[in-house]
Amino acid sequence: MTDKNPQVQKKLANGRYEGNNYRFSDKFIKVMTGWLIAWIFIGTGLGFGLGALGDVFFATDYGPEVPGWYTIMAISFAISGVALPLIVGAILGAMAINKYAAPVAILLLAAIGSYTYGKLVDGQGIWMLYGIIGGIVAIALFFYIGFQAKVPIWLQLPILGSPRLYLTKDKASKENPRNIKNITK
Repeated sequence: MTDKNPQVQKKLANGRYEGNNYRFSDKFIKVMTGWLIAWIFIGTGLGFGLGALGDVFFATDYGPEVPGWYTIMAISFAISGVALPLIVGAILGAMAINKYAAPVAILLLAAIGSYTYGKLVDGQGIWMLYGIIGGIVAIALFFYIGFQAKVPIWLQLPILGSPRLYLTKDKASKENPRNIKNITK
């Protein structure tokens, strides 16, 4: 996967790259996004594939007797197909805005985990409440970090034709959200 027009982005003195408001280059963001999306299919596919093969290879006259280590390995691959891209994407996404923002991403992931645990396993409202409060705090901190980094931020309803409400003061961000100049095809 090579670009026809490879351009090396210049890193500015403030640690950001020319042409975007992030700490990572466009190339790094594109490559990591590709790998994380690929792992969703690879990890999940490996997990389910190993699970199916376990029933075939460890079959006996009385049904499959799959060893515990094999089952754990298959389940680990299947879960990593969802969890690994979520964790790495959240941490790298936060660090793209601010180098100290990884704890905010971890707070968001903990809030998601807490809500899920409360909903599926525990059945008590306290874990769901922790998840909701942690999620609200994490989202508010992400907006604050985005404002400080001057990342173009807007809100829009998920309805076709809904207008955008721009939260940044930069006029260029309204016309060109990533402030990209001279895009060639």
